[in-house]
Amino acid sequence: MTTTEAKQLLLDTHAEIKHIVTATAVMHWDENAEPYPPEQGAAARGAAQGYLYEKAFGLSISPQIKEALDLLTADPSGLDEYERDMVKIWKKSYDKNFKVPPAEIAALESVVSQAMQAWMKAKQSNDFDTMLPWYDKIFEFQHKLADYIGYDKHPYDALLDKFEEGMTVELCDAFFAQLREELVPLLAAVQASGRQPDDSFLRQACDTATQAALNHEVAEWMGLDFNRLQMGTTEHPFMLVIGRDDIRMTTHYYEDDLMSALFSTLHEGGHALYELNLPQALSPYGLDEAASTAFHESQSRTFENVFGRSRQLMPHLLEKLKKHFPQQFADVTSEQLYAAVNIAQPSLIRVEADELTYCLHIMLRYEMEKDIMERKLTAADLPRVWNEKMQAYFGITPPDDKSGCLQDTHWSSGLFGYFPSYALGNAFSAQLVAKMRESVDVDDCLARGDFAPLTAWLAQHVHVHGCRLTPSELIVAATGEPLNAKYYVDYLKQKFIAVYGL
Repeated sequence: MTTTEAKQLLLDTHAEIKHIVTATAVMHWDENAEPYPPEQGAAARGAAQGYLYEKAFGLSISPQIKEALDLLTADPSGLDEYERDMVKIWKKSYDKNFKVPPAEIAALESVVSQAMQAWMKAKQSNDFDTMLPWYDKIFEFQHKLADYIGYDKHPYDALLDKFEEGMTVELCDAFFAQLREELVPLLAAVQASGRQPDDSFLRQACDTATQAALNHEVAEWMGLDFNRLQMGTTEHPFMLVIGRDDIRMTTHYYEDDLMSALFSTLHEGGHALYELNLPQALSPYGLDEAASTAFHESQSRTFENVFGRSRQLMPHLLEKLKKHFPQQFADVTSEQLYAAVNIAQPSLIRVEADELTYCLHIMLRYEMEKDIMERKLTAADLPRVWNEKMQAYFGITPPDDKSGCLQDTHWSSGLFGYFPSYALGNAFSAQLVAKMRESVDVDDCLARGDFAPLTAWLAQHVHVHGCRLTPSELIVAATGEPLNAKYYVDYLKQKFIAVYGL
C-alpha cells in the first residue's frame, strides 16, 4: 500500500461510515422526536440499528485501516495539515476500538434502541420495574466495555475518556471537590437569607402553540438558520446532527412552565450553533466534530445561562414574552424577570435546576456511575440510592421514580461517563466568556440584544478547530490557560450574591 493509496482508503472509508452514521441518526430522530414510531416495531428497528453500527464499527477497525494507519503514522511526510490530524485522531480511536468486538457494539445498539422505547413508557407511567432488566443489560455492557478498552486505575476512566479525552476519576474527584467546597456554603447562605424572588408570573397557563411560536422566534434571534435546522418536540430535549446542513433540535412544552421550553431552546440552540459553525473544509477528513461533549455543553450553557439569564438581556427577552403573552407579562419588569429566572433552590429535576444547584445533580449521577463501575451498586439499587442522595444533597426526596432515577435518558441510551461533561461544560463556559470579555464588550452586545459578535468570537476561538485539538489543548488555545474552575465559581458567586443581597 502506497501513501497515496493509504490516504485515499481513509478518506473513502470515512465517507462510507458517514453515510451509515447519517442513516442511524435519522433512525434516532424517528425514535426520539414526536410523533414517536409504533412501540411494537422497536425490536426490528433496534436490530437494524445494531446491524448498521456493527457495519460502521467494523469498517473503522478493518485490517486495511490498520495497515494504512501504521504506514501513515510511521511516515507522515506526504500528508497535509488536515490529513495529519485525520490520521492522528483515527489512530487514537482505532487503538481503543479494535479491542471491542463489533458484535458487542451491535448487541448494545440493539438493546439501547429497545431500552429507549421502554424508558419513555416507564417514565410516563412511573414504572421502574419495566426498566430494570434493560438497565441490567446496559450496565453489564459498561463493565465489559471498560475491560475491553482497558484502564490504569479505575474502570470508570475508560468510559470518561470516551467523552472527554484525558478525563479520569482522579481528575473528576478533584474538580467536584472544588465545586463542593465553594458552592455548598454559597447555597447555604442563599437559603439562610430568607429571600426568594417572586416567580408566580412564570407559572401561569400559557398555551403550547403560542409557546412554539415564541421559541421559533428566539431560535432565529440566536442566529439559527432554519434552512439548515429543524425544531421538534420530545420527552427529553436533545440536539442531533443528521449532516452539516441538517441539524435537528427539540424542546418539551409545559403549559404551566413556559420558561422550561424557552431555556431548553437557548440550550439546544447553543449546541446547534456549534455544529452549524464547524468549518465545511474539515468534513471530508472527519474533523468537523466538537472537541468533546464538555465543550459542546460549554456552548449550550453559554447561551442558556451566561447570556440567556443575564441582566442585560432581560429587556429583550421580556419584550418577546409580552409580544406572545401580553396578559401574563403586562405588569412584569425586566428586573423582576431577571430575579425570577435566577432563583436558587433545591429541586428534583436536573434539566430544570438553577445554575447554583445544577452541579449537585451532576455529582449525584457521577457518584452513582462510579459506584456502578466498582460493582458497589446494581440496577435494582437505583431508586433507593438515588433518593438517599437527593435527601443528603438537597434535603428533598422524590415522590416517585419518574422525578427520580427515571428522569434522565442517558442510562437507557448507554451513555456512561457523559454526565461529568455537563459540569465541566459549565466551567469551560465561564472561562471562555471571561476571555471573550477581553476583546468583546459582552454586556453591551447583550444590552443591544445582539448575539452575532458573541457567536463570532466562539466561532473564531472554539468552533473553527473542530476536533483537531483535544479538550485540554482547546481550552488553552482559546483562553491561554488550562481549565480553571475558579472562573465558574466566581461567576456564580457574583451573580447569586447580587440576586440575594448577600
